[in-house]
Amino acid sequence: MAEWRLRVNAGEHSRFDCPMMADLGRCDESFDFLLLSEAKTGRAVPCQGGRDENGDVRLHWIIDALEAGESREYLVQTACDDDPDCDCDCEDCEDEQCECDCGCDDEEDLDSEEEDEEEEELEGDYGVELYDDGEKVDIVIAGNLFSAYHYSSKWVRPFMWPVIGPYGDCVTRNYPMIPDVEGEKHDHHHQKSLYTAFGSVNGVDNWSEEPGHGRIIHRGFTQLEGGPVAGILQADNDWVGPDGTKVMSERRTVVVYDLSPSQDKIVDFTIAFKADAGEVRFGDTKEGGILSVRVATSMDVDTGLGGRIENSFGGTNENETWGKPAHWCDYSGPVLGRRVGVAIMDHPGNLRHPTGWHVRNYGLMTANCFAESYYKNSDKYDGSYVMPAGSELVFRYRLLIHKGDAKAGRVGERYHDYINPPSYEVLS
Repeated sequence: MAEWRLRVNAGEHSRFDCPMMADLGRCDESFDFLLLSEAKTGRAVPCQGGRDENGDVRLHWIIDALEAGESREYLVQTACDDDPDCDCDCEDCEDEQCECDCGCDDEEDLDSEEEDEEEEELEGDYGVELYDDGEKVDIVIAGNLFSAYHYSSKWVRPFMWPVIGPYGDCVTRNYPMIPDVEGEKHDHHHQKSLYTAFGSVNGVDNWSEEPGHGRIIHRGFTQLEGGPVAGILQADNDWVGPDGTKVMSERRTVVVYDLSPSQDKIVDFTIAFKADAGEVRFGDTKEGGILSVRVATSMDVDTGLGGRIENSFGGTNENETWGKPAHWCDYSGPVLGRRVGVAIMDHPGNLRHPTGWHVRNYGLMTANCFAESYYKNSDKYDGSYVMPAGSELVFRYRLLIHKGDAKAGRVGERYHDYINPPSYEVLS
């Protein structure tokens, strides 16, 4: 059994519900999974890990709460489903000082902890599970449906819907998937919940669903994996013109975290484009979003129910946020009488960070860094971008779904969890 001791330092910001990753380095021993506990209290912490492409061990977990300036130490251990080197029956061993070398007598008996972990997994009361039915992938957090990734050819483009928020209600518009929800707007039927689309890719409209539009075609999944900390969905797509001619390919990676017992949701997106069919030009247009959300109608600013748009610079609603560069943008409002918010965070490594936002009082919020002439209302500017043949262009975003408005959801603080995560040291 291999073992590491980690120290995590919060740094300048208080942390809560913060996804963490630590590279533990080489390990020559084989193992099936990792166990994580707080060194001081012995409290078991859900974790997920394995080896990366270089054979190094990586650990993932959630920091529930750690105040600015504080640190916390963890103990990490490897474990096996069935250790062939153990010559005793650990399940039946009654000797408090079992002398076998598999580590079954460590702490509170790792084998017992493993059994508890397996029971929790079977009960489905923690972790993220993915279920593919051939048309969509249901994403389940702690036994409850969070969302579904729809990829069937009956849809013009893949999208995620429903998107369930902190109180168990959908925070995105149901139309047109459900066409008759009372009180919902029926405009812009191409704006389906949570999605990626763009209106000028080599001149092809892959934003709208008007005559002559393009399509994003699902080609297959390269990864569908659940776990006690996160679920990972990775899909390969082709962007094609109205005649089916390929324009480029895309690999979309969606990482969904279980923040239990918190009711907030965090999803990390990586959208990787590859110009594998020749040069690709993203045109200067406001009609697009590399990550886009259409919020529930009751959240819309123009419904007059208290909807609110806020960005990282303090801009409020469409007049102060549309076309403005910002590190993050948040859309909040009531859903069935309780205020919730959806924030998109722009990664510092993205093209033209901080991005401009195509965000509207009627309920749309998209990250679009290409619409310079529209944002500045002048043809003197050109926001287009050309990918040379064979090149790649990668965008990363974090989606945060929270209670309350941006202030109540601590969006500004939690942006630092994304771009300035806690530091860590491997002590032994």
